[in-house]
Amino acid sequence: MTTDVTIRPHVVFAYHGCDQDVAEHILRGAEMTPAQNPYDWLGTGYYFWEADPSRAMKWAVEARERHRTDGVKRAPDKVVRSPFVLGAVIKYGHCRF
Repeated sequence: MTTDVTIRPHVVFAYHGCDQDVAEHILRGAEMTPAQNPYDWLGTGYYFWEADPSRAMKWAVEARERHRTDGVKRAPDKVVRSPFVLGAVIKYGHCRF
């Protein structure tokens, strides 16, 4: 017996906390730069909060405070000055590893 199965890709609404200038640069067509920090416990890649824009904003606000007080030298595009949330629709079927 054969079953005709239609596969539908899983779609996720995801949110990335970052600086407003970075988000606007991406919205104008620039590619996102993957995180490559030694402390990124999930490794190199793009970090999003699934279905939770308020959590992405909380991360961006916390990052702004960290960047002001921790004394770590960062490239200008890695510093959060104006917390912002960038939304995305991600199709899991198109992920690259």
